[in-house]
Amino acid sequence: MRKSWRERLAAAARRASMLKVAYAHTGLNVYDGFWMRKLSEHFDVVLLTFTEKSRLPPDRMKRAVPVADVFPQLPKFDGLRIHSLFLLRAMLFKRYVKKLAPDILVASWLLTYGFYAAYSNYKPLVLFAWGSDVLIAPHRSLFYRALVKYSLKKADVVVCNSEFLIRSLTRFGADPSKIVVLPWFDVQELLSYVENMPKDKVELRRKLGLPPEDY
Repeated sequence: MRKSWRERLAAAARRASMLKVAYAHTGLNVYDGFWMRKLSEHFDVVLLTFTEKSRLPPDRMKRAVPVADVFPQLPKFDGLRIHSLFLLRAMLFKRYVKKLAPDILVASWLLTYGFYAAYSNYKPLVLFAWGSDVLIAPHRSLFYRALVKYSLKKADVVVCNSEFLIRSLTRFGADPSKIVVLPWFDVQELLSYVENMPKDKVELRRKLGLPPEDY
């Protein structure tokens, strides 16, 4: 049902009074969808990304502000160009985030968008450490280690999903007082799913995509 002009005006007024949050990442995975959905319950959220809009899921496409669209004369950022144009991406990100002027900048994955956000010197900055960007990559390359350390040094808040990650984050320079541990799932959705799970073993295995019996 189409909303009346009064309802649309009221909704616009609510959005105008909300803090603007720029969420920086590819926008392509399930965690991006989860965090953008949850953040949008309390903030006016936009997706700041180098991903082309045509590749984004519909729910993120309408909220996306692709940096790449602002500079169409540049080649696409894919394949080897992701690394060869790494610093250029950071410079473009810095330029655009200041133009966008969000109240809060949130960035995911310390090796790419986390670094771009840190390089921008935009405050306040909330970084999401996903796991492999802290637990694996820094041990494979001195370059990755430098990126992680730089990003964590610039962050005002670092969000991770387990106590285990805290040790690695602090090892690479994160301030323990700035680390927040949050579960990366909706507790109510999980409980609802569990409550509605089939009680019959065969039906449960079918729903989960498992064979009727183990071999």
